[in-house]
Amino acid sequence: MPPTNRQTWLALTTACCAFSGHAFSHDLIDDSDARWHPARLLMMPVSKAPAPLPPRVKMPSFILDVPYRWAAGSELQVCFVGGDMQLRKRILQAASEWEKHADIKFALTPGAAMGKDCLRGEATAIRIGFEEPGHWSYIGTKSQHPHLVSNGLTSMNFSRWNYGTPDNAEFEGIVLHEFGHALGFEHEHKNPSAGCESQYDWPKLLAWYKKQYGWEETRTRENVAPLLLNSRTFKWSDFDPESIMIYKTHPSFLLNKESSSCYFQGNYALSKLDKAGAAVAYSSKGTPALIQRTEALVDSLEKLPGGELKDALTMQLELTRRQIKRAAQ
Repeated sequence: MPPTNRQTWLALTTACCAFSGHAFSHDLIDDSDARWHPARLLMMPVSKAPAPLPPRVKMPSFILDVPYRWAAGSELQVCFVGGDMQLRKRILQAASEWEKHADIKFALTPGAAMGKDCLRGEATAIRIGFEEPGHWSYIGTKSQHPHLVSNGLTSMNFSRWNYGTPDNAEFEGIVLHEFGHALGFEHEHKNPSAGCESQYDWPKLLAWYKKQYGWEETRTRENVAPLLLNSRTFKWSDFDPESIMIYKTHPSFLLNKESSSCYFQGNYALSKLDKAGAAVAYSSKGTPALIQRTEALVDSLEKLPGGELKDALTMQLELTRRQIKRAAQ
């Protein structure tokens, strides 16, 4: 079950994103009764975005997984597998905070104010479940990967929330975090600007991951180390310790414990940079910006060989073209 990709922060899942271990919290939680869907094991939510390493690019946003963005102005359909109407409403209300800062909407079936049930084989943008381990989401458009859709797999999970939820602040923080992943954002503590790699107690981390997941040293280091300075695939700001995309750190895994600059507290609201990042990722400049984005994508695709990166950008191009048509109607 452990991931094989080097670009994930303590991740425990597949072509996309968020699943941290107990060492840093809160994606992977203690829910030993929960079980993975068998088909999930072939595509766990882990970051994977191969690309060459051009010079670093700085912009006012946290870590954005560029190839997996949706088109600005999109309405992302949301459906649920399980959960009562009250829970669904709370999740959607919490997630709507992103809509205030990004030109994006989380759309519902007309008249279904609490959200709709997911239909097997339907490529709904965000499909929320409650029965698998941990709180996690696939990154951006990875949620519509054919393997996930054809196997009726959810793209986001809030473990056991259909049996009980945390208090309001934590609830809202977790929802905002996972919907951040659904919009294409990575864990902020993977930001190379944080400089945390030298502050970890590596012997303790290596022993913990060996015991918990059976990971060898190479795999643990690949999953814990910061993202590569890869501006073609990722864009990031200076490190933002207040970001909703960061997790509280367990001090026992840091050399200087609570005194470490990488000892982070949990955040439950969007930071100033989170909001700026959402605006940059999903600009509200309308059709001219979408057309410009289309031209850039066409130019990029002409230069790329086949592979995952080209597939992701091809999907982004198609989504952008669809959005241009919708805007013209």
